[in-house]
Formats: sequence, C-alpha cells, structure tokens
Amino acid sequence: MRGVKEIEIKDVNMFRAVWKCYEDYKGKLWKLPSSLSGNFHPLDEDIPGGLIKHTEKICWLIRCYKEKLGMSDLSYDILMTCAFFHDIGKADKANIKLQLELQDGKLHRKWLIDIDRKDYDNHPQIGASIAEKYLKAENVPQTIIDQIKGIITCHMAPFDTNVLPKTDQEKLFSYFDYLSSRKELELRTDESTS
Repeated sequence: MRGVKEIEIKDVNMFRAVWKCYEDYKGKLWKLPSSLSGNFHPLDEDIPGGLIKHTEKICWLIRCYKEKLGMSDLSYDILMTCAFFHDIGKADKANIKLQLELQDGKLHRKWLIDIDRKDYDNHPQIGASIAEKYLKAENVPQTIIDQIKGIITCHMAPFDTNVLPKTDQEKLFSYFDYLSSRKELELRTDESTS
C-alpha cells in the first residue's frame, strides 16, 4: 500500500476497504501524532504522521509473529485490517488546522489538533463503526466484520477496562498495540533491526 509500507492484506475485499478508507482519510492521517498527550508513545510517533508510524509498527509485529504463532492467512489479514482501522476514529473526529508562525525571521508551520476528549476516548468504538462501513461496502462477510469490530473495540486494554479482550485475536492485537506504543521500547521497524 503506497504510503503505509507495512500493511499487506491478501484478501482483495479487505484490502479494498482499507485502501478506500486510507484515500478518504490520508489528509488527516499524515498530520496526526499517535497520541495527544505525548506521555507514552515514542518520539517518532508524537509528531505529524506518527499515527501512520504507529500503524506500521503494529503491522511489522503482526508480520514478525505470523509464522511463530502459526497464523492462518485469514487471521493475518484480519489483524492487518485491524491495524489500519484501530485508530481511525482519532482521525475521523479531529479538526486539524495549519498555523504559520514567524520566529527569528523564519516561517514555521505547526499543526493544531482539536478533538473532543470524549471522542478521543471513544476512538475504538468510532473506528469499529468506520471499519464496518468500509468493509460492508466491499462485501466482506459479516462474521469477519464482527471479528474485526471486536478486536478494534477492545484494543485499548489495559487502559480501558470497560472492554477487555476475550478472544486470542483480541488479546494478541491489544498486546501488539501496547508494545508498539511504548516509549521505553523504541520499537524500530527498519531493516537494521531485523
């Protein structure tokens, strides 16, 4: 997928759903950091485009563990699809404006992000609804859509204890999301660390 280098999905319908959503949201995705607080995510994710970087790290982890865990192609595609959609709710509700500032005779640009805290906290549920919309449009079976929605909805565990993962896929994805967002781990997906 051009622009999000780590996502690979073999199922044509799931890939089309992700691609169409990416095309609709890419203007916001490339401007958003992965976190608004800056408290947990690594520095390379707390800048514009950090949300994409965070997604790429999750995809990298999924790819690294596919064979080790004996993942089927369908499970792999489901987790890759979740990687893309899991934080899309942040982009959906964010208002992003460019502010230009003149400092020391140089023009600097700064992205101002405005998102209601309730919308930010509910981004898993918002993302699950967005995923359902795009996946239904591509005729993905409802049983798979329900799995994807379940994984996305509980991806914030252990921080959101209202919706805890129950299935192995939900637990695994929540773990990958957690690992990819740890500042202290500095997870790198470039070739030098493979």
